[in-house]
Amino acid sequence: MNQKTVKTAGQVSIIVLIIALMLMSPPLRLGLFVLAALCAAVTAVFAVGKWRIAGIVLLLAALALAAAEYPAATSDMQDYRQRARPKAAPTSLMLRPGAYPFALPGNGPLT
Repeated sequence: MNQKTVKTAGQVSIIVLIIALMLMSPPLRLGLFVLAALCAAVTAVFAVGKWRIAGIVLLLAALALAAAEYPAATSDMQDYRQRARPKAAPTSLMLRPGAYPFALPGNGPLT
C-alpha cells in the first residue's frame, strides 16, 4: 500500500480522536473511537518505521477509549428509549401487517 495513504490514515485517526474527545454524546463518541481505531489499524498494519509504532499506539488508545465509552453509550441509548417510549403511537393505531394506509381498488376494503 502507498505509504502516503497510510500516513494519511494515521493523521485521520489522530484528528478523529481529537474531535471525539471534544464531543459530549457518548454514542457519537463511541462511533468516532471505532472509526479512529479502523484508521489506526490501517496505519499499524501497512506502515513502516515510526508510523507503524504510531499506528499501534493510536489503535490501542482508540480501543481503550471505545471500551471505556461503551457503558456510557449503552446507558445513554437506554435512557433515549425510555424517553421515546411514551411519545410513540399506541399499537392499536399502528397498521396491521398487509394493511394499507389508504384504500386502492383491488387491494383494500373497496373491492
